[in-house]
Amino acid sequence: MKYLLTMFVYLFAVGCSNAFPSKHDAEVLYWHEVKDGQHYYYYDVVNNSSTSNIVHVSVGYKYDDNYGEPQLFAPAKDRTHIPLEFISPEGWNGKIEYVEESLNYSLGWRTSAGAKFNIPPNSSSYQFGVVLDNERNDHITSYFTIIFSDSTVTTKQMGTESGPPKSTTLAPIYDLLLSKGLKPMSTEIERVQ
Repeated sequence: MKYLLTMFVYLFAVGCSNAFPSKHDAEVLYWHEVKDGQHYYYYDVVNNSSTSNIVHVSVGYKYDDNYGEPQLFAPAKDRTHIPLEFISPEGWNGKIEYVEESLNYSLGWRTSAGAKFNIPPNSSSYQFGVVLDNERNDHITSYFTIIFSDSTVTTKQMGTESGPPKSTTLAPIYDLLLSKGLKPMSTEIERVQ
C-alpha cells in the first residue's frame, strides 16, 4: 500500500510538472555571415526570466520530457560539418555535445568561471557563435535549450535574425561620447542594440 501511494504521488508530480510550462523564458536569435570563405553563426541569448540566471546554452538540442535529442548532423568522419572554432563570452566555454551512438550533435556553452558570468534575469549576451567551413541551415533553424540556475529547462525553436554582432568594446565609448554631447567622428563606431 505504501508503495502504491508513493508511486501515485510521484506520477502526479511528474504529470503536473509536464502540464505546466517552464516558469522561465528565453530566446536565442541568430545572425549568419560569410567572411573570408568561412561561415560565422552568431547567437544572441536573451534571458526573459525575472528570477533565474542562465547557466547553459545549447543550439541544435531539443529537450522533451526528461529526454534530449541533438539535431545537428555530421556524417561519420566528416570534419567539414562541425565547427572549426567556438566564440564564447568571457567566463563561458563552448564545445560540441555528442550523444552516444549517434552522428547528431549540438553546440553547447557552459559557464566556466563561476556564477558572476551567468546571464542574469532580464538581460542578454550576444557573444556566442561558431565558425564553419560550409553553410549549415540547421544551425539557424533547429531548436535551442536553455538551462537556468534553478535547474529548470526551456526548449524552443530558434528565433529570428538578430542583426550583425554587437561590439561590446565600442558601445560604452559611443554612449560616453553621446552623454558628453559629442558626436563620434568615425562611422565605424555605432551603437547597435
